[in-house]
Amino acid sequence: MQRKLSKMPYLTLALFALLAACSSSSNDDSTSSSLPVTPEVEVVNDADFEATDWTEATHSNDVDPNYSEVFDETLVKRFDFVVTAERWQSMLDDMAAKYGEFGRASGGGLSDDDEDPIFVPADVYYNGTQWYRVGIRFKGNSSLQTSWQQGILKLSFKMDFDEFEDDYPQIDNQRFYGFKKFSLKNNFDDKSQLREKVASDVFRKAGVPVSHTAFYQLYLDHGDGPEYFGLYTLVEEVDGEVIDTQFSSDEGNLYKPEDFGASFIEGSFAEEYFEKKTNEDDADWSDILALFSALHDDTASTDPPGGQTLNRFSMSTDSSSTSLSTRSFKTGTPTGGCHTITTCTPTRTHRS
Repeated sequence: MQRKLSKMPYLTLALFALLAACSSSSNDDSTSSSLPVTPEVEVVNDADFEATDWTEATHSNDVDPNYSEVFDETLVKRFDFVVTAERWQSMLDDMAAKYGEFGRASGGGLSDDDEDPIFVPADVYYNGTQWYRVGIRFKGNSSLQTSWQQGILKLSFKMDFDEFEDDYPQIDNQRFYGFKKFSLKNNFDDKSQLREKVASDVFRKAGVPVSHTAFYQLYLDHGDGPEYFGLYTLVEEVDGEVIDTQFSSDEGNLYKPEDFGASFIEGSFAEEYFEKKTNEDDADWSDILALFSALHDDTASTDPPGGQTLNRFSMSTDSSSTSLSTRSFKTGTPTGGCHTITTCTPTRTHRS
């Protein structure tokens, strides 16, 4: 793929803001005190550009998601990320602040820092076409920390195509063939590079709502030319097009189970393990409690009421390095229609 270098303005401003420490001095008769620390305000100086590659079909939000283009299962496609050296360094500095020095394991184990890594603007190229100032950040939890501490820079990314639309009016509601955001998964601890893709395909063929996936090669240019980062799996975001296209209503609860909660082991439920991605102000986890009860009901496969309770739920997967046998059900599945998947861990649940 020939990238159009003439359309790649070199960005010059680092995103990472420094904190200025302010303190007040005191005389002999008073104790010292500190003034609040105020972060510096970033001035965006790379907003003077024309989005010359913008078309309605490729960049606007006025079209339906183009699944055949983005999730073509017959090809391994290619993304190019172009980010300034300063912004790339700010991403690495942020990771070091969270998880320690790159390539060095922490003696205290994995960090419990639950704050996401920072977004920075980058230009994304696909088939010779440019998408402008796309928000990219590293993503993951234990897999992200472990990769970082092991010195593996092939990290997963989150892509959000209008994350920085307030700074760059030219990209208002920018989309990638109708999609707002993706996860670009590094297939951590999976030598086959297939687990994410196979799990998605199996669930879809079983009639369970699940993210579409496809293979992409990633090249990243952070100032020294394009560098091959590896084979990745592009994953459709659950809290976007999956709900819009595979569920009859978006009024239900969307959860991201964390830590021990993701095991769905009997008796393991705790509210802090189930972060709500929708209806956050509604302190009601009765649907998850009902799911736990249904999953661990010994009569669920033989007693119709138990089966009907379980059929009220749909589970969508985002596989990780942990292998877990899960039972997934969808309304219309016959009683006893239990699909056992041993290659993925359920991390999002939506009640339809």
